[in-house]
Amino acid sequence: MLTLRNKSVNVSRLALIGILKTNLELYREQYKEAITLYRDRLQYELEDALVIVKKSPLLVPELTKLSVKFNAPEDHENDYIEILEMMEMSVDENINLDSESFRAYIKNDWSWSASLLGAIAANKLYIAGKMN
Repeated sequence: MLTLRNKSVNVSRLALIGILKTNLELYREQYKEAITLYRDRLQYELEDALVIVKKSPLLVPELTKLSVKFNAPEDHENDYIEILEMMEMSVDENINLDSESFRAYIKNDWSWSASLLGAIAANKLYIAGKMN
């Protein structure tokens, strides 16, 4: 039953499992891309740092400022696996989802999604700039 006041909806458990599996596969592709881009960007940053290290005498300001200023993508595969296990174990035919769960499970818009997609975009942009 759709309840607009409470912002919740009942969905078929089997349909939800199918959607979650599809979304998990999409996530795996995105995460693989994010890791590849992270590795490529890290290599560029380390190569740039090595050039500075080789050119600079000891204790110059450039050496003290060297650091990697971006984070590796976090793996959220277990978020999908946990909810899939819960749905597969459930004896209910229909599952009630609040709006936050609906956004994550159905629309594949988790609280961490923007961070993952933002990292992919930022690293693509950085790498494109290095290739020009």
